[in-house]
Formats: sequence, C-alpha cells, structure tokens
Amino acid sequence: MRPALNDKQIARMAYRIGLFRRRGLSERDAEQLADRLADRDFERDDRRMCIECEHLQPKPGTCFMAQQGLLPSTSRHLQPVLTVLARCERFSFQAPS
Repeated sequence: MRPALNDKQIARMAYRIGLFRRRGLSERDAEQLADRLADRDFERDDRRMCIECEHLQPKPGTCFMAQQGLLPSTSRHLQPVLTVLARCERFSFQAPS
C-alpha cells in the first residue's frame, strides 16, 4: 500500500484527472484511473497507458506513431485500448501545456 501523496504527487494526479476528462473519461473513471496510476508509479511499474501519451490523436482515437508507420508490426489504423498498461517504444508522456 502506498503512503499518502505529497504535493507534487497530488498535482500530478490533478493533471491526470483533467487530461483523462479531456480525453473522454467520466469524472469518476478519470479519478479512479489517476489513482491506479499513482499506485503504478509507487510500484515503479514501467508500463504506460495510451491515454497518457502525447501521440494519441483525439479523433478518432488513433495513435500518431502507428499512423506514420513507426510502430513495427502494427497497423497504421491502430485504435489503441486507452487504459491498458503496456510497453511502447514510442511512448511519450503528454506534458502540461
């Protein structure tokens, strides 16, 4: 079980909730997912979710790296499952603007 969150972790959680809301999740689902990712971070799990990635295209929910043919053995029309932990060589965190 992870300890209480510090200020930096709380800010990260708030950012994630906002990002996930902008990417279509309900408030409840966004909060639950942000909490799950806080656990992932605490456990030092190196897997990521497509919903966190800057390469996720808003419409129709496709991966820009796949569209460009930069993900070997992956369709250019990939519609990623947004909330599954995975490893991706092209992953890059969506940074606050």
